[in-house]
Amino acid sequence: MYNAKSIYSATSNNGKFNEVQRYYKNYAPDIKVKQFKYDFPELQSNDQVAIAAHKAKTAWNLLQKPVLVDDSGLFIKRYKGFPGTMTKHAMQPLGLKGVMRLIDDKEPAHFIVTLAFAYEIGKIKTFQGICEGYLRKIKMLPTEYYLPYSNFFIPDGQSLPYTQIRGTSAEKIFSPRHKALTIFFIWFLKEAIVI
Repeated sequence: MYNAKSIYSATSNNGKFNEVQRYYKNYAPDIKVKQFKYDFPELQSNDQVAIAAHKAKTAWNLLQKPVLVDDSGLFIKRYKGFPGTMTKHAMQPLGLKGVMRLIDDKEPAHFIVTLAFAYEIGKIKTFQGICEGYLRKIKMLPTEYYLPYSNFFIPDGQSLPYTQIRGTSAEKIFSPRHKALTIFFIWFLKEAIVI
């Protein structure tokens, strides 16, 4: 158990922070969430949990305050999980056209979001959310670039890409970040003493 009035969400990605902030308002309105903008030197690994935990340890060492980080990845089944933990780095050199050349329409894939929460020296807890689905071919990115894959990733059971279900009741069912945050908040509200 520990005391917490505020939690930092460590990301330089405003889109991710806005999603996290929205969930805090729903699950823990008494806790203030603050953004800690930092570009983490990412651990090069295929282990997403290890990457998230490394980011959390780095953020804790800088802040010395409770901090939540995430690592998200798109895993394409045909390519044995590529780009996976390298999703962000793959999109930059490949660009949308390069990614579209790699996939078929309705290409099976899944998103995984791994959260890591550092809350005391040496104490890190991880939480994971997974969404199965498929990729569809598109010609251009219709929305902002901060979460590009969500423009052409369609969750199983849906006909719309993730960007178009964001903010709807379907988001609660299909968002891997929402799934991971739900697990986190169940744990957090049991463990934290809010002062």
